[in-house]
Amino acid sequence: MRSWVRFLLVSLILLIAAVGSLAFRRTNPPPPLPDTAATLEGSHLFFLDTEGWYRITEWETAVLSPYDLRIDALPEALPMEIGPWRGEELPLSPVVRTWFDNPDVAFQRAYRNERGDLIWLSVFGSRGPKSFRLFEHTPRTCYPLAGWFMSRVDVDAIPIGQGAFYAQRGFAGNGKQRLVVLYWYLWDNPQRDPADGVVSIRVSTPIQSTDEEALRLLKEEFLPRLFTDVVPWRRF
Repeated sequence: MRSWVRFLLVSLILLIAAVGSLAFRRTNPPPPLPDTAATLEGSHLFFLDTEGWYRITEWETAVLSPYDLRIDALPEALPMEIGPWRGEELPLSPVVRTWFDNPDVAFQRAYRNERGDLIWLSVFGSRGPKSFRLFEHTPRTCYPLAGWFMSRVDVDAIPIGQGAFYAQRGFAGNGKQRLVVLYWYLWDNPQRDPADGVVSIRVSTPIQSTDEEALRLLKEEFLPRLFTDVVPWRRF
């Protein structure tokens, strides 16, 4: 009985969100694309935000990446070697398929540099109604379900090129283990249409010394290789 009630509640939430998203697109015409002259040859343009279909935030940013991070191109388009970082594929937990309703793309990797620093990368992407699951199951909900305590969840700036993009940031603890996680959402056009899909990206690293050093590893040594610059563009 409880599972049936939960199913009805989730379905109602998804329906309300879908109607709201459709209403927004009807009353707000898509904004123009950034000036293509500002993009670099060989780069891919993406739109990042800390929230999904439910709302567009002040943190929405247009960025460039040397990698094609669209749902159709992943995971092959993201190499196992990113600068000094060497990756290896990690097995996906069976609950991932359940939580995200069999996403269109899902993979997890561990990247290490020559010093032995470790970064975990998780990427999930979906189109249509099941894409709303990406905004239901975030580190805020998934980590506690796995026995981790989440704290200090906030929006953080990641400097890249001449600007910065923004991500949700949280610290997680489980006994003596502690880690920091950053996550955000990615679209390949500003319409943010569920039919086109969305990609959820998460990066995390264990805290070996200080919180600041763990954050520096993500923000200064890894993410500026994933995204290289900010493109001048504002929705509003």
